[in-house]
Amino acid sequence: MDEEKESIKKQLLVILTEECAELSICATKYLRFGRGSTFLKKNPIELEVGDVLAAISCLVAMGAIDMEKVSSYQQAKLKRLEEILKP
Repeated sequence: MDEEKESIKKQLLVILTEECAELSICATKYLRFGRGSTFLKKNPIELEVGDVLAAISCLVAMGAIDMEKVSSYQQAKLKRLEEILKP
C-alpha cells in the first residue's frame, strides 16, 4: 500500500510541475500580449491557477504537503511582497 501511495504522490508531483509550467506560460503571454490574446482566450490564466490549486489540494489531501507550514511560508512571503510593492 505504501508503494501505491508513493506512486500516486509522484504522479501528482509531475502533474503539479506540468500545471506550474502551464501557468508560467500563461503569465508570460499575459505580460507580452495582454489579457485579450488568442492564447489566453483558449487558456485563461484563471484556468491554469485552478489546475495548480487542484494539484496542490490533492497533495494536501494525501498528506504530502503540510498546510500549516505552507500557511507560515505564505504569510512570510506576503510580508516580503508588501515591502517590495510599497509605492
